[in-house]
Amino acid sequence: MPVKIETTNVDQMLTTLKTLSDTDKIAETLANRGVELAREQYGRRKIVVTAEKVGDGDYKVVATGRNVAFEEYGTGIYARGSYAAETEGEGQLPTQPITFRTRNGETHTTMGWEYYYPSEAKDLVNGKYGWWINRKVFVTGARAKAHLWKAGKRLRTELRTKNLKDILGSNNGNV
Repeated sequence: MPVKIETTNVDQMLTTLKTLSDTDKIAETLANRGVELAREQYGRRKIVVTAEKVGDGDYKVVATGRNVAFEEYGTGIYARGSYAAETEGEGQLPTQPITFRTRNGETHTTMGWEYYYPSEAKDLVNGKYGWWINRKVFVTGARAKAHLWKAGKRLRTELRTKNLKDILGSNNGNV
């Protein structure tokens, strides 16, 4: 039985395959979708989320802004164990050295993310460890919100459950 092949369909298929073979453009499009998802997670906070190219076909989603790391990973002794990526076995806290200035001007270096480090600005009030904000409000920290991690998890779910053309569809199916 003869099979009919129309040249226009083959040409269209070859054009689509050639377009899909552009891994850099696919990576950029997926990173931009990650940016959209992360922006949804952050809501109206003053956080800037961008996609940055780190190599051929390799992008990362980056969030910058005041206290963005504290929102992502949590802070204070009572936040320990609250980072969802770590508790779900899908990620870990930063392990590289982090140097910063504390509220009272001390320079402090940690060996990765620490929920509570010794500081003259820290205090023990009513049996709880924390610190003072503007010498008026005592806080013990905040649990991790994991906005970037949640955005990444949503993107991975989309990749498993949706048609790639739908995800890349913001370009009308063209990568």
